[in-house]
Amino acid sequence: MRITRRVWRLRRWILPLMFVGFLGLAGACGQDEPGPTADAAGAGDRGAAEQGATDRGPVEQGATDRGSPDRGATDKGSLDMAAIDQGSPDMAAIDMAAIDMAAIDKGSLDKGPAPDACVPQCTGKQCGGDGCGGTCGACPKGHGCCGGGCVDLSSTDSHCGACKKACPAGAACTEGVCCLKGYDNCGGICVDLKNTSLHCGACGFACKAGQACCSGKCADLKTDNGNCGTCGHQCYVGTTCKAGKCATVCQAGTTNCSGSCVDLTSSATNCGACGK
Repeated sequence: MRITRRVWRLRRWILPLMFVGFLGLAGACGQDEPGPTADAAGAGDRGAAEQGATDRGPVEQGATDRGSPDRGATDKGSLDMAAIDQGSPDMAAIDMAAIDMAAIDKGSLDKGPAPDACVPQCTGKQCGGDGCGGTCGACPKGHGCCGGGCVDLSSTDSHCGACKKACPAGAACTEGVCCLKGYDNCGGICVDLKNTSLHCGACGFACKAGQACCSGKCADLKTDNGNCGTCGHQCYVGTTCKAGKCATVCQAGTTNCSGSCVDLTSSATNCGACGK
Protein backbone atom coordinates (compact mmCIF):
# COMPACT_ATOMS: atom_id res chain seq x y z
CA MET A 1 0.00 0.00 0.00
CA ARG A 2 2.89 2.40 0.83
CA ILE A 3 4.54 1.68 -2.52
CA THR A 4 1.26 2.35 -4.34
CA ARG A 5 0.86 5.70 -2.59
CA ARG A 6 4.43 6.75 -3.40
CA VAL A 7 3.94 5.84 -7.07
CA TRP A 8 0.70 7.81 -7.13
CA ARG A 9 2.41 10.85 -5.55
CA LEU A 10 5.29 10.69 -8.02
CA ARG A 11 2.87 10.59 -10.94
CA ARG A 12 1.10 13.68 -9.61
CA TRP A 13 4.43 15.56 -9.49
CA ILE A 14 5.81 14.31 -12.82
CA LEU A 15 2.82 15.40 -14.88
CA PRO A 16 2.87 19.07 -13.74
CA LEU A 17 6.66 19.24 -14.29
CA MET A 18 6.27 17.87 -17.82
CA PHE A 19 3.62 20.47 -18.40
CA VAL A 20 5.91 23.26 -17.22
CA GLY A 21 8.72 22.00 -19.46
CA PHE A 22 6.38 21.92 -22.40
CA LEU A 23 5.40 25.54 -21.75
CA GLY A 24 9.06 26.56 -21.65
CA LEU A 25 9.78 24.76 -24.94
CA ALA A 26 6.85 26.47 -26.59
CA GLY A 27 8.03 29.88 -25.34
CA ALA A 28 11.57 29.27 -26.64
CA CYS A 29 10.27 28.41 -30.09
CA GLY A 30 8.51 31.81 -30.34
CA GLN A 31 5.16 30.40 -29.34
CA ASP A 32 4.46 29.24 -32.93
CA GLU A 33 1.96 26.70 -31.70
CA PRO A 34 -0.46 27.48 -28.92
CA GLY A 35 0.09 25.30 -25.90
CA PRO A 36 -2.59 23.59 -23.90
CA THR A 37 -4.89 25.83 -21.94
CA ALA A 38 -5.05 25.89 -18.23
CA ASP A 39 -8.45 24.22 -18.38
CA ALA A 40 -7.09 21.39 -20.46
CA ALA A 41 -4.12 20.97 -18.19
CA GLY A 42 -6.39 20.96 -15.21
CA ALA A 43 -8.61 18.42 -16.84
CA GLY A 44 -5.61 16.27 -17.60
CA ASP A 45 -4.45 16.53 -14.03
CA ARG A 46 -7.89 15.68 -12.73
CA GLY A 47 -8.17 12.80 -15.14
CA ALA A 48 -4.84 11.45 -14.04
CA ALA A 49 -5.88 11.80 -10.45
CA GLU A 50 -9.21 10.01 -11.07
CA GLN A 51 -7.43 7.31 -13.01
CA GLY A 52 -5.02 6.78 -10.14
CA ALA A 53 -7.86 6.71 -7.70
CA THR A 54 -9.70 4.09 -9.81
CA ASP A 55 -6.64 1.93 -10.01
CA ARG A 56 -5.76 2.11 -6.40
CA GLY A 57 -9.14 2.54 -4.84
CA PRO A 58 -10.38 5.36 -2.67
CA VAL A 59 -7.71 7.33 -0.98
CA GLU A 60 -7.99 8.85 2.37
CA GLN A 61 -8.96 12.50 2.05
CA GLY A 62 -6.28 13.68 4.48
CA ALA A 63 -3.58 11.82 2.62
CA THR A 64 -4.83 13.26 -0.66
CA ASP A 65 -4.69 16.76 0.69
CA ARG A 66 -1.22 16.28 2.10
CA GLY A 67 0.18 14.53 -0.95
CA SER A 68 -1.29 16.84 -3.58
CA PRO A 69 1.13 19.56 -4.66
CA ASP A 70 0.37 23.20 -4.00
CA ARG A 71 -1.18 24.57 -7.18
CA GLY A 72 0.06 28.05 -6.49
CA ALA A 73 3.56 26.76 -5.94
CA THR A 74 3.40 24.87 -9.26
CA ASP A 75 2.24 27.98 -11.15
CA LYS A 76 4.93 30.08 -9.45
CA GLY A 77 7.54 27.51 -10.36
CA SER A 78 6.42 27.54 -13.97
CA LEU A 79 6.78 31.33 -14.06
CA ASP A 80 10.27 31.11 -12.55
CA MET A 81 11.31 28.55 -15.14
CA ALA A 82 9.99 30.76 -17.92
CA ALA A 83 11.86 33.72 -16.51
CA ILE A 84 15.06 31.70 -16.38
CA ASP A 85 14.58 30.53 -19.97
CA GLN A 86 13.91 34.07 -21.16
CA GLY A 87 16.94 35.34 -19.20
CA SER A 88 19.29 32.87 -20.85
CA PRO A 89 19.95 35.05 -23.93
CA ASP A 90 20.74 38.00 -21.64
CA MET A 91 23.25 35.87 -19.75
CA ALA A 92 24.88 34.94 -23.05
CA ALA A 93 25.10 38.61 -23.94
CA ILE A 94 26.73 39.31 -20.57
CA ASP A 95 29.22 36.53 -21.20
CA MET A 96 30.07 37.98 -24.61
CA ALA A 97 30.50 41.40 -23.03
CA ALA A 98 32.80 39.87 -20.47
CA ILE A 99 34.87 38.39 -23.29
CA ASP A 100 35.02 41.80 -24.97
CA MET A 101 36.15 43.39 -21.72
CA ALA A 102 38.83 40.73 -21.36
CA ALA A 103 40.00 41.54 -24.88
CA ILE A 104 40.08 45.24 -24.02
CA ASP A 105 42.03 44.58 -20.84
CA LYS A 106 44.47 42.44 -22.75
CA GLY A 107 44.88 45.17 -25.33
CA SER A 108 45.55 47.72 -22.64
CA LEU A 109 48.67 45.79 -21.72
CA ASP A 110 50.11 46.54 -25.15
CA LYS A 111 52.37 49.52 -24.51
CA GLY A 112 52.97 50.10 -28.19
CA PRO A 113 56.42 50.28 -29.77
CA ALA A 114 59.33 50.63 -27.38
CA PRO A 115 60.88 54.13 -27.26
CA ASP A 116 64.16 54.72 -29.03
CA ALA A 117 67.20 53.64 -27.00
CA CYS A 118 69.16 56.46 -25.37
CA VAL A 119 72.47 57.23 -27.10
CA PRO A 120 75.24 58.33 -24.69
CA GLN A 121 76.66 61.78 -25.46
CA CYS A 122 80.38 61.59 -24.57
CA THR A 123 82.04 63.12 -27.60
CA GLY A 124 84.88 65.37 -26.42
CA LYS A 125 84.20 64.59 -22.76
CA GLN A 126 86.44 62.84 -20.25
CA CYS A 127 83.95 62.74 -17.42
CA GLY A 128 80.46 63.80 -16.38
CA GLY A 129 77.03 62.52 -17.30
CA ASP A 130 76.36 60.91 -20.66
CA GLY A 131 72.73 62.03 -20.86
CA CYS A 132 71.43 58.50 -20.34
CA GLY A 133 71.94 58.10 -16.62
CA GLY A 134 75.56 56.97 -16.89
CA THR A 135 78.97 58.67 -16.92
CA CYS A 136 81.56 59.32 -19.60
CA GLY A 137 84.44 58.43 -17.30
CA ALA A 138 86.06 59.01 -13.91
CA CYS A 139 88.83 61.46 -13.05
CA PRO A 140 91.98 60.44 -11.12
CA LYS A 141 92.37 61.26 -7.45
CA GLY A 142 92.89 64.95 -6.76
CA HIS A 143 91.23 65.95 -10.01
CA GLY A 144 87.76 67.32 -10.54
CA CYS A 145 85.39 67.13 -13.48
CA CYS A 146 84.99 70.68 -14.78
CA GLY A 147 83.09 71.19 -18.03
CA GLY A 148 83.52 67.58 -19.08
CA GLY A 149 87.31 67.57 -18.53
CA CYS A 150 89.51 66.35 -15.68
CA VAL A 151 91.28 69.25 -13.96
CA ASP A 152 93.93 69.32 -11.22
CA LEU A 153 92.17 71.40 -8.58
CA SER A 154 95.37 71.83 -6.58
CA SER A 155 97.28 73.83 -9.21
CA THR A 156 94.84 75.15 -11.82
CA ASP A 157 94.37 78.92 -11.44
CA SER A 158 90.94 78.90 -13.10
CA HIS A 159 89.68 75.98 -10.99
CA CYS A 160 91.52 76.36 -7.67
CA GLY A 161 90.08 73.99 -5.08
CA ALA A 162 86.77 73.75 -6.95
CA CYS A 163 85.45 74.09 -10.47
CA LYS A 164 85.17 77.70 -11.71
CA LYS A 165 86.92 79.09 -8.61
CA ALA A 166 89.51 81.35 -10.23
CA CYS A 167 92.41 83.06 -8.49
CA PRO A 168 92.68 86.85 -8.70
CA ALA A 169 95.35 88.60 -10.71
CA GLY A 170 98.83 88.18 -9.22
CA ALA A 171 97.87 85.01 -7.34
CA ALA A 172 98.46 81.39 -8.19
CA CYS A 173 96.74 78.19 -7.16
CA THR A 174 98.88 76.42 -4.58
CA GLU A 175 97.57 73.17 -3.18
CA GLY A 176 94.02 74.28 -3.88
CA VAL A 177 94.44 77.77 -2.32
CA CYS A 178 94.98 81.03 -4.16
CA CYS A 179 98.20 82.62 -2.87
CA LEU A 180 100.30 85.49 -4.11
CA LYS A 181 103.08 84.38 -6.36
CA GLY A 182 106.10 83.29 -4.33
CA TYR A 183 103.91 82.09 -1.46
CA ASP A 184 102.99 78.57 -0.59
CA ASN A 185 99.97 77.07 1.07
CA CYS A 186 100.78 75.72 4.52
CA GLY A 187 97.67 74.34 6.17
CA GLY A 188 95.41 76.77 4.33
CA ILE A 189 97.70 79.75 5.05
CA CYS A 190 99.78 81.39 2.37
CA VAL A 191 103.38 81.81 3.64
CA ASP A 192 106.77 82.72 2.17
CA LEU A 193 108.94 79.68 2.76
CA LYS A 194 112.06 81.77 2.14
CA ASN A 195 111.81 83.96 5.23
CA THR A 196 109.24 82.44 7.58
CA SER A 197 110.88 80.95 10.68
CA LEU A 198 107.90 78.61 11.32
CA HIS A 199 107.95 77.33 7.74
CA CYS A 200 111.52 77.75 6.59
CA GLY A 201 112.13 76.08 3.25
CA ALA A 202 109.16 73.79 3.74
CA CYS A 203 105.82 73.83 5.48
CA GLY A 204 106.15 72.94 9.14
CA PHE A 205 109.97 73.28 9.30
CA ALA A 206 110.71 75.82 12.07
CA CYS A 207 114.09 77.39 12.92
CA LYS A 208 115.63 77.16 16.38
CA ALA A 209 115.44 80.00 18.84
CA GLY A 210 117.86 82.85 17.92
CA GLN A 211 117.87 81.78 14.29
CA ALA A 212 116.25 83.42 11.33
CA CYS A 213 115.02 82.00 8.05
CA CYS A 214 117.18 83.40 5.29
CA SER A 215 116.42 82.29 1.72
CA GLY A 216 114.74 79.16 3.00
CA LYS A 217 117.53 78.27 5.43
CA CYS A 218 117.88 78.84 9.14
CA ALA A 219 120.86 81.07 10.09
CA ASP A 220 122.44 82.54 13.25
CA LEU A 221 122.69 86.22 12.49
CA LYS A 222 125.40 86.71 15.16
CA THR A 223 127.95 84.38 13.67
CA ASP A 224 126.86 83.60 10.12
CA ASN A 225 129.31 85.30 7.69
CA GLY A 226 126.69 85.08 4.95
CA ASN A 227 123.94 86.56 7.09
CA CYS A 228 125.81 88.68 9.60
CA GLY A 229 123.36 90.77 11.60
CA THR A 230 120.69 90.45 8.90
CA CYS A 231 119.80 87.99 6.18
CA GLY A 232 122.01 88.43 3.16
CA HIS A 233 124.74 90.58 4.80
CA GLN A 234 128.09 88.97 3.99
CA CYS A 235 131.46 89.62 5.58
CA TYR A 236 134.33 90.30 3.20
CA VAL A 237 137.48 88.24 2.92
CA GLY A 238 139.73 88.74 5.94
CA THR A 239 136.76 89.48 8.13
CA THR A 240 134.42 87.31 10.17
CA CYS A 241 131.03 87.75 11.76
CA LYS A 242 131.23 88.36 15.45
CA ALA A 243 128.23 89.38 17.52
CA GLY A 244 126.39 90.13 14.35
CA LYS A 245 129.15 92.24 12.82
CA CYS A 246 131.86 91.57 10.30
CA ALA A 247 135.33 91.81 11.97
CA THR A 248 138.81 91.67 10.46
CA VAL A 249 140.59 88.37 10.92
CA CYS A 250 144.08 88.99 12.39
CA GLN A 251 147.08 86.69 12.37
CA ALA A 252 148.20 84.96 15.46
CA GLY A 253 149.82 87.38 17.94
CA THR A 254 147.80 90.34 16.71
CA THR A 255 144.43 91.73 17.72
CA ASN A 256 141.81 93.51 15.76
CA CYS A 257 141.43 97.01 17.11
CA SER A 258 138.81 99.03 15.26
CA GLY A 259 139.35 96.97 12.14
CA SER A 260 143.14 96.96 12.33
CA CYS A 261 145.35 94.14 13.48
CA VAL A 262 147.84 95.40 16.08
CA ASP A 263 150.40 93.87 18.39
CA LEU A 264 149.24 94.82 21.84
CA THR A 265 152.69 94.16 23.26
CA SER A 266 154.37 96.81 21.18
CA SER A 267 151.66 99.25 19.95
CA ALA A 268 151.97 102.70 21.54
CA THR A 269 148.27 103.45 20.99
CA ASN A 270 147.05 100.01 21.87
CA CYS A 271 149.44 99.01 24.64
CA GLY A 272 148.20 95.84 26.22
CA ALA A 273 144.68 96.54 24.94
CA CYS A 274 142.95 98.31 22.11
CA GLY A 275 142.79 102.07 22.68
CA LYS A 276 145.42 102.33 25.49
